[in-house]
Amino acid sequence: MKKLLMYLSAALSVCFISVMAASADIGDDLSSNLVRLHIIASGNSPAEQEVKLKVRDAVLSEDKYSPEEIPYHLAEIEETAERILEENGFYCGAKADFGRFHFPRKQYKNITLPAGDYTGVRITIGEGRGENWWCVMFPPLCFSQSPAGELSEEDIKLLKDTLSEESSDLISGDDIEVKFRIVEWFNELF
Repeated sequence: MKKLLMYLSAALSVCFISVMAASADIGDDLSSNLVRLHIIASGNSPAEQEVKLKVRDAVLSEDKYSPEEIPYHLAEIEETAERILEENGFYCGAKADFGRFHFPRKQYKNITLPAGDYTGVRITIGEGRGENWWCVMFPPLCFSQSPAGELSEEDIKLLKDTLSEESSDLISGDDIEVKFRIVEWFNELF
């Protein structure tokens, strides 16, 4: 009986270590190959929330940089944001940062991104005390027209070309919930 328990324990340990290694690989793939965008509004008034979305649209339409180029263009991203703010009567300024930031789990209509630390651009408008807006800046998968967000077939192909097959299957698969809990739990541990 002791041997059986010992073998069972060893088998469970191997399974656990394998799952953790796979979760780490998926988490690394997602956080290394996606650049997320996080915009924080100055406040929560309707006008502040509206101008946040205008900043989003301007930054996404004018700043088409590869992930390697983004850190060298933060001043231009800030200038774009500040121009939009001033055009709309806001003189509170904007600050763009590039780095590793924690992003919550984000559910769109046909993909889900697990919570975790991702490479990202964070634009803080004014004092940044308002509601957030999140998306994937690279590959360009921001949903500016649809609040629910749905990837087109072209977007899904772009995502699959960017990520490993396992990662792209994870974020668009049916068994997302269990896998994400494992990835999120692993990210919290380490």
